[in-house]
Amino acid sequence: MWMLWMGGLAAAEEAAPPPEAPKVEAPPAADWIPLPPSGVAFPSALTPLGAPPPAAVSPTPAIPTAPTPTTTPAAPLPPAGDLVRSRLSLRPRLARAGLVDGPAGMALGAAVGHQWWQLSDDTLRFAGESRLDLLGRVGDIAGPDLRLTSTHGLWLGPVGLLAGGALRYDALLPDVGGGPGLQAGLSLGPQGRAALDLGPLLPWVAFTPAWVLAGPRSAETLEQTWDGGLDLRGNHVDLRLSGAYRTAADLALWEAGLGLSFHL
Repeated sequence: MWMLWMGGLAAAEEAAPPPEAPKVEAPPAADWIPLPPSGVAFPSALTPLGAPPPAAVSPTPAIPTAPTPTTTPAAPLPPAGDLVRSRLSLRPRLARAGLVDGPAGMALGAAVGHQWWQLSDDTLRFAGESRLDLLGRVGDIAGPDLRLTSTHGLWLGPVGLLAGGALRYDALLPDVGGGPGLQAGLSLGPQGRAALDLGPLLPWVAFTPAWVLAGPRSAETLEQTWDGGLDLRGNHVDLRLSGAYRTAADLALWEAGLGLSFHL
């Protein structure tokens, strides 16, 4: 009996469940530190009071994109009235020149010029011209004729009015027995010029009073020269028909010429 009772007690102890572990209660929720939601950054200690916190940084990496090509805007063009055009010209010349009621001869040479004008549709437009004429006379009369003129002014619609100055060195020496000639002299004076724009036709006239600066020619008399002509204008070549009448040292001189102007 004793042995049977002891064996049943051991079997009962083996079948009994093990004792439960003691339960630990969690602290109240108020004692836990709440964590910020994912993606929200803590404000910096260097942020001034009252400043908004920095924006949250997106965890998604930015996808690199190709830079957008930019075009540098072109500089604006100046107004049409501020544009100025210019050109050079070369004009071979052939002329007949001489004394009134006296001997005459041929004059050969060329003129080199520079012109400029304002590009504008306005009635008032500015323009100018400078020219160097080199002529040599041969035949019954001989002598050099060098002229430098520069006139500038404006166009009033089809009418051009220019003013400037003219410097001239010349001499006119006829053959022996051909009468008195024009001694060498350097003269200077103002020049006024007027022109009329008729499309392909350009008539013009100029007046130049001058005083002798140096040379044996008499400096007491005022020399006067009237020039005029007609230009037939083309795209690259102009034809000029010109004439001149001049009084100097009690003499009267004339000249009629033909020239071709090539635009460079």
